[in-house]
Amino acid sequence: MERQKAESAAATANELERRVAELDARVREMDARARNAETRASAEADARRLAEEAARTAESSRKECESRAREEAARASLALQHARSEFKMTEAGASSREASLREAIDAERKRAEAAADNSQRLERELASARSDSTALRAA
Repeated sequence: MERQKAESAAATANELERRVAELDARVREMDARARNAETRASAEADARRLAEEAARTAESSRKECESRAREEAARASLALQHARSEFKMTEAGASSREASLREAIDAERKRAEAAADNSQRLERELASARSDSTALRAA
């Protein structure tokens, strides 16, 4: 009977050892799964942080581009206003120069007409003087 008890105890011990080995294997498998899950979670957290940083960088870049675009639009508007002002000043200057040229041309034309009138008067006086001189010689 003792022998039977010893054999039964040995069988029970063997069964318990087998179960402990199975449980150890399951614990190792669960540990491996937990490490894999931690690695995946860490990788996902890193990817999320990288994506968030990329989104912040993209937003910052977008805002900077918008700011530059507004500055460029303001510069272009200012340049357009300056060009319009220059054009108006040039146009006014051209009109003023045109008026001055017209006045100068009119004055020159009047001087030329006066000189022509004076020349004709002098020619008449010369013709009259020649005629008088010829009449005096004949007399």
